[in-house]
Amino acid sequence: MVYNRRNSTMKKTIFMGMAALLLCGTVNATSWRVCSKPEAGANFTSVADAVASNSVFAGDTLYVEPGHVETGNQLNINKSLTIIGPGYFLVDNNINVVNPDDAVIIRSITISQSNTRVYGLHIQGEVSINAANSIVERCMMTDGIYVSGQGNIVRQCFINTGGITGYMAEQAIIENNIIYGDISCTYNWQNSTFRNNAVVGGSTSYTLRSFQECNIYNNIVININTSYTTATNPDQTVDTTWRKHFAIDAPASDGNTVRNNIISGKPNAEFLNCVFNASVEDVLIWNDANTLEEKYKHKTPGPAVGAGVNGTTCGAYGAVNGSQAYQPAGIPQYRPYIYDANIDETPSSNNTINASFKIKVQQ
Repeated sequence: MVYNRRNSTMKKTIFMGMAALLLCGTVNATSWRVCSKPEAGANFTSVADAVASNSVFAGDTLYVEPGHVETGNQLNINKSLTIIGPGYFLVDNNINVVNPDDAVIIRSITISQSNTRVYGLHIQGEVSINAANSIVERCMMTDGIYVSGQGNIVRQCFINTGGITGYMAEQAIIENNIIYGDISCTYNWQNSTFRNNAVVGGSTSYTLRSFQECNIYNNIVININTSYTTATNPDQTVDTTWRKHFAIDAPASDGNTVRNNIISGKPNAEFLNCVFNASVEDVLIWNDANTLEEKYKHKTPGPAVGAGVNGTTCGAYGAVNGSQAYQPAGIPQYRPYIYDANIDETPSSNNTINASFKIKVQQ
């Protein structure tokens, strides 16, 4: 087929127009397109420019398009915005879309305004929530996330390194995440909920630590550190302490409730209905996985199935109390996307092109 520049341009226009209609059709506040590719014709070429614009107001939505790449210094989100990306690992998960590229932010992000929402981004830099009632959901992060303030939510994220740290974080909800690293907090997590996470740490400290009046349940928490220390007791016997047993440090004396978890720690009478001395090979698909996300999925059958509250499944791929299981590829919930298109190669006599599209809405 002979390449026709005019037809190609018209196709791009059709795709961009369809994308704009799909993304903006149900939003009351103003919606803006963000893409670093000049040929995309987006409203802004960076999230930073959109946040800084006097035309973008609190309550607006930024749709960051596939293929967007943004670098720079720390990005400060100082407006209450909703920022929506396309997800990640779409090819690995065999998701058929017109453009399977991630929207990649290669810079640290600080959320400094309350009621901010961030979905479906691939972030290569630390994310810091220094606000209240904000949500980071279905994002992939390669440098961890820091949480400070009240009522923040981290949900269904793939945190590949860095874990989750906090500072005087209160009433947080950390649920259905895949986390490679630890969960800790300076001055303790306060009155927060941690449920249905798959947490694999490797430090010499506890994988989950620093809690006060927190509810911790339906998690898989495994420390894969293989080191140990020994000490000689007064009776000349040798006591060995294995790091793998440093899973959860959340004493009941601090008002914590720990129940229905799968952990690598030794039996603890304060931890109710838990499975102890677990290993990643026993509980997770791990080395038999086809994708990086699948490594953290529970084996079926396996000890995580039915071990949760009310017979639910522990780990990121389980759900309880109205939560939703981890969704591979991180496509934001209710986000429509084009997965197939049929476009005529030649314009008709009245200079129009016939086109049909197949659309899915992510759940």
